[in-house]
Amino acid sequence: MSVSQTCNVKIGIFVATWNIERGLEFDAIKAALTNDQRFFRRLTPAMRSTRFDLKNVIDQAQRLSNADVVVLNEVDWGLKRTNYRNVARDLALASHMNYAYAVEFVEVDPLTLGTETLEGESGSDKAEIVKNLNVDTSRTLGLHGTAILSRFPLKNVRVVRFVNQGHDWYADEKKAVSALEKGKQKGAGIVFSERIVREVRRGGRMMILAEVEKPQIPGGVLTIVATHLEQKTKPSGRLKPVKSVKFVSENPEENFFTTLKEFRFKDGGAFDFRGAKQYSIGASEETLSDSNERASKGFVSTLELQGKITIQLKLDWIFVKPPNLTKPDDRQQTYLFAPQFGRTLKALNHSLKDRISDHSPLIADLPFSENQ
Repeated sequence: MSVSQTCNVKIGIFVATWNIERGLEFDAIKAALTNDQRFFRRLTPAMRSTRFDLKNVIDQAQRLSNADVVVLNEVDWGLKRTNYRNVARDLALASHMNYAYAVEFVEVDPLTLGTETLEGESGSDKAEIVKNLNVDTSRTLGLHGTAILSRFPLKNVRVVRFVNQGHDWYADEKKAVSALEKGKQKGAGIVFSERIVREVRRGGRMMILAEVEKPQIPGGVLTIVATHLEQKTKPSGRLKPVKSVKFVSENPEENFFTTLKEFRFKDGGAFDFRGAKQYSIGASEETLSDSNERASKGFVSTLELQGKITIQLKLDWIFVKPPNLTKPDDRQQTYLFAPQFGRTLKALNHSLKDRISDHSPLIADLPFSENQ
């Protein structure tokens, strides 16, 4: 989609990325992207997280809403769980931005399609569960993918599908269906709870690319690459798909970050791994702190797995190839259009009692000159 948009870019381009967990909390996501302060101010105590800090929430919503380019992962289109919305389009319209969307998977799980009957199950809860599974087939598309939102027109949009896939979301997930058949005696409610963790899909991981042309951008063009690497695999399984895309990497398989750091583009350029006090949150000088916020140890987490024990992980990243940078950690080289002040917006994401998403959004600045 393309919309008419006037954007007065003065000092740089502001980028963001957010895995929005399908768009389940659509209203909160929209409020965050549009800086709808009334939404957050009107949250009742029962709706707020125990971490709720209105001042920080408003501050971070304002920062996110200033983004010129936003990459969104795990975006639904035509699924009951997100009210059959075209989530990417609706967020783009609300934000007055252009957008491009690429389908990663077509959801074909019986739970998604509304064909799950819990056949062979019994119990007082079965009828109610089956009723709740009913879907409006006239509105169901079952699409799930990645989107790029932009205040500028998006050009040369294309999709590159990975040759190597770390997980077969159809065959492997179907195995889970067969295994659960052995648990029919558990009762409908329990079996349903177990089945809902599976996702039977057709498709696979990919990347969507788009270009932004502005005279202020060094070289005139910014190339945006958005991807969601496979979580149901080992680290080497996430590296193989990336290595299959020639312009991304041809290096021998090693540690994922080592591969990215050692990689050189055809023009000799490198990804920016720098950390400088004057360009990072918290004045960190650690690796990648300019583009991704550092914690006292490691990085600020972007994903929290909640259970008896909360596990915090850093799974979301911003990587930038600035013009004329040939050594990824050389602070003496140019900072022109290099990432600065990378930050994780945890206060914003944790404004709701159960979070807006299971991932927190990230932001970073790309300045047009050395002194900004």
